[in-house]
Amino acid sequence: MVGGTTRRSYRFPILGAIAILAVGFLIWRSTSATSAYALTVSELLARGDVAQGQRVRVLAKVEQGSIQRSAETLRFTAVDATGQMKVAYGGVVPDIFKDNVDVVLEGSYGRDRVFAADVLLAKCPSKFESQADAELADPSP
Repeated sequence: MVGGTTRRSYRFPILGAIAILAVGFLIWRSTSATSAYALTVSELLARGDVAQGQRVRVLAKVEQGSIQRSAETLRFTAVDATGQMKVAYGGVVPDIFKDNVDVVLEGSYGRDRVFAADVLLAKCPSKFESQADAELADPSP
C-alpha cells in the first residue's frame, strides 16, 4: 500500500505543473503572434531594404499640410525628429486625426517607399499637464 500512496501523491503536482506549463505556453504564443515592436520613422528607414514587406508598428507625427483624402485612401507624411515617409491608409479614419497629431501605424513598408498602413491610431493630446510642466512654462515666482 505504500507504493500506491507514493504514486498518488506525485500525480497531482505533476498534473498541476503540466497544466501551468500549457497555460503559460498558450499565453506566450498568443501575445507573440499579435505583438509588434514599435519603431520610429527614422529607425524603420535605417533598416533599408530589410524592412520592406515586414509587418511593423511605427510611432510618428502627421506632417503639417500633408494630408490628402480621396474616396477610398488617406495619404499623408509621417515624420519624427529626423525622418519622414509617405503613408497610405484605407480604413476608418479616427475623429481626432489631423495635422501634427501623434499616430501609431501598423502595416508594412513597400518597395515603392510608401508605408501601407492597415491600422491607424491617433493619440489623443493630453488636456492635462503636471504641476512641474506648468512651472517650467511659467518660471515666475
